[in-house]
Amino acid sequence: MFKENRKKWAFVPLLLVLVVAMACSSDDDDAPQATTAPAATTAAAAPTEAPATEVPVVDEKRGGELIRGTSRVHRFWDYNTDPVWFAPQTMQRIYSNLVRFDPSDGTTIIPDAASAWSISEDAKTFSFTIRDDIMFHDGNALTPDDVVATFERAQNPPEGVTYVRLAAMRTVDSISASGNDVTFVLGAPDVDFLQNFAGAWGIIIPRIMLESEGGLDGPDKIVGSGPYMMGDQELDSFIETPKNPDFYIDAPDGDPYPYLDKITTISLPDPEARIAAQQTGRVDITSYDPAEFVVANGAFDSIGADKVSIQVSPLAGLNYITLNAKKPPFDDIEARRAVYKIFDRARQQQLSSLPNGDPATLVNGFLGTIDPFLDDIMSIRENDPATRAEVLAEGQAHAAGVGLEGFTLNLGSTPPFFQEIAQLVAQVYEDGGLDVELRVLDRAANTEASQTGDWNAQLSTPNVVLPSVSAMLITLYGENGSNADFIAPRPDSYEPIYQKIAATKDGPERDGYIKEAQRILREDWVPAVPFEKQVGSAEIIANYVHGRDAAIGQWFNLHWYHDLWIDSDSPRK
Repeated sequence: MFKENRKKWAFVPLLLVLVVAMACSSDDDDAPQATTAPAATTAAAAPTEAPATEVPVVDEKRGGELIRGTSRVHRFWDYNTDPVWFAPQTMQRIYSNLVRFDPSDGTTIIPDAASAWSISEDAKTFSFTIRDDIMFHDGNALTPDDVVATFERAQNPPEGVTYVRLAAMRTVDSISASGNDVTFVLGAPDVDFLQNFAGAWGIIIPRIMLESEGGLDGPDKIVGSGPYMMGDQELDSFIETPKNPDFYIDAPDGDPYPYLDKITTISLPDPEARIAAQQTGRVDITSYDPAEFVVANGAFDSIGADKVSIQVSPLAGLNYITLNAKKPPFDDIEARRAVYKIFDRARQQQLSSLPNGDPATLVNGFLGTIDPFLDDIMSIRENDPATRAEVLAEGQAHAAGVGLEGFTLNLGSTPPFFQEIAQLVAQVYEDGGLDVELRVLDRAANTEASQTGDWNAQLSTPNVVLPSVSAMLITLYGENGSNADFIAPRPDSYEPIYQKIAATKDGPERDGYIKEAQRILREDWVPAVPFEKQVGSAEIIANYVHGRDAAIGQWFNLHWYHDLWIDSDSPRK
């Protein structure tokens, strides 16, 4: 019999901004309740007390297989080279981190391979004490040398290799080990740097595998120390991960996590195929891309609340147009100012709303959904209805001054929602007097164009793994970030402000620095045109699955599944 369902929503732009969550009930603690014995009947003589018998304890949480259906699975064995969300969803459960985000909230940092850590007062030195009881899946111990080798690779990537999600490691001056301690020294302060070790790409890899011929070039090289191990698999198709019987964290029953015997993730690119698999019980959880939000809601309604729940988890990041300042017209800041001011973000949100009129996107600025001032975004002069016409006229004047009548916008053909977003963008610009030609390319052609600079503007929809302003700034606009090769050079005023943001703890002083950085981005630099972000990612979960709750960062960081369990309603238990 299916448990009572709950329908969960977590439209949570990160940190302290726009937090809304609704839940009908929670059945994570649906352990069988003790039954009350019937009242004793009156007897002529007192009954003889029976000797106590020891009832064996049965932990119904253990055992069984969980199958997940996602739009895609991992494309590369070295998943640090793959910056997209489906890499950690597929393989994160194989690895340990130094520290990790608590799955209950997605932002609190808790121990993992490091039992303790310390941060210097100037936020430049980060030291970790490594546990001495962790074994890799090949039977070798995890040591401080493995930690050093892992992050030295990110600090100085091999030639031709880019670790976009570990760009912050390029700011590390030195990594050293002494006894059980590993110490990282940064070239400049960064109060948010600890988050890089807690995120999806902060995994620890054995030195022996990193130094092996060919590196991480096959499934036999995928060795971690996490709750699950590499099993049968095929790139772009599926991966089976049986449990690690020697995992180093014990469950409340005294035996090691995980509860499940195995997790299998399969690629089902067609959302209708995912829905059908969930309807027939062939999968237990299905994940839906941000633009499949409407599809996910329809799937929940069609399958029924008696069988599944739906969770919508927040996405950190933003949708924006990257401007190639290495070639005309966007080598001229007047052209960049024109396309920034002409774009009407409120109009874009209106065009992308759900069928019932509710917004499916959040209007963003340069810091996306982790902007601590997101609530004020519509009061910025470019967005404020009271000044919108004035700003539009200024943008049109900028365009006329440099002879800008339109531009070409590059985008990938997959996933399909890129094209839907781009068509709305083109409509908004057309309303403002600019002609936008969409150039849709397949994956290979789009990658080649991006790397060679064969584009004027690109549609970008990144999700940021770490819930911090400094992480957003370094990932999108830093000298080693994802757009570093083609965006306009940073103005002299920017770097000192960024350094102050990175060196200052949360509070009014830091808020002032963030606001000044935003002003520089909007007025003095304009490396991109930010406009929106999808509300969140969605998962449909069978009601017999317990322990999977919506939280900030779920799309990336919360796929260990060590304490997830299934009850007897599951077809695979």
